[in-house]
Amino acid sequence: MQHSIVPPSSAAQWVYCAAAIQAQAAIPEIETDDNKVGLALHEVASGYFLHGLVAQVGDCILGVTLDQEMLDRVQKYIDIVSKIYFESQLSGIEQRVNIATIHPECFGTPDAWVFDGHTCTLTVPDYKDGFIKVDAIENWQVICYIAGIVEVHLPHVDKQKLKIKVIIVQPQDYQGSKTKEWNITYLEIEHLITRLRIAAHAALEPNPIATAGKHCTYCRAKLNCTSFSLTCHSFAVAALQNPEAPENDISIELRFLQDAYKMIGLRLTVLEAEALQKIKSGEIVQYYKAGFGQGKLIWTDTSNLDNLAKMLGITVRKPEAPLLTATQVKAELKKKKLPEDTLSSITEYRQGKIKLLPAESKYAEEIFKEK
Repeated sequence: MQHSIVPPSSAAQWVYCAAAIQAQAAIPEIETDDNKVGLALHEVASGYFLHGLVAQVGDCILGVTLDQEMLDRVQKYIDIVSKIYFESQLSGIEQRVNIATIHPECFGTPDAWVFDGHTCTLTVPDYKDGFIKVDAIENWQVICYIAGIVEVHLPHVDKQKLKIKVIIVQPQDYQGSKTKEWNITYLEIEHLITRLRIAAHAALEPNPIATAGKHCTYCRAKLNCTSFSLTCHSFAVAALQNPEAPENDISIELRFLQDAYKMIGLRLTVLEAEALQKIKSGEIVQYYKAGFGQGKLIWTDTSNLDNLAKMLGITVRKPEAPLLTATQVKAELKKKKLPEDTLSSITEYRQGKIKLLPAESKYAEEIFKEK
């Protein structure tokens, strides 16, 4: 599949940092299991709208075996789009759109779009399956899509009357709303489209300038980005000093330290991941080693669990969940101020993931050495 040189999916990076596109060009994207699930659920939705296909538990889509929880998530998106899709005069589902108004090399594939000629409203729903909150307001990816849809499919629509509705459906956003909307007029986002146009052309100029900020979070090039490194170190140094603020007003320092905390934490995450990768490959990283973290607490023997629960006066079973997890029961013990090691003989912790640990030894872990 051909990919855009100026992709809408990373517009939230290159609109702020001109170097983002070229810096990441030689660094391949890593496809995670979560990415695969997201792609599969997009396929489920498009299959429903384009071909009337209804996915079932156990179906294998793009290498992902669907379960009920996955289907419940994407059904929320299908329900929302269904209310407007079949009544529309003009629409598109997973249809590539050229976005030459931003840059000749810019194109993308919106999940869906619907134009209602009666109200002169363009609605652009977008499904996000991840956990990290995605906002509808000033969503740069969707603004790119809007620019392309209007240019290609709605060239004769009066832009002064055109209304826009952006809908982000994100079932796994547990911090905010699972359905977010942004209602504006086309005229209100024209300046944002202009900003994208300027940024896209700047991004493909020779020697573009890198600018660090929160947009660096998902940039694949941040490990070797001088601007990102210097900005994080500057935050660290400045955080040790008190920024000037009115007497008894902590808001300025609080806001500054929160921003510093985010940037420094981001840099730490990058360096820790790189150090762990080096140790895995057998290299020496002074002061650090790799080891297994503590995994999930599980039951090893439940034969006498009911008797133990009765003796302690705790609940280990519920109608909707025949047997509570070991972690849930341990939490109840703590709540009742009972000894938590009561479960030690019938539970154990699974081996966790490999992680970076501090160590006196400068040598890589034996588990990564060649046999």
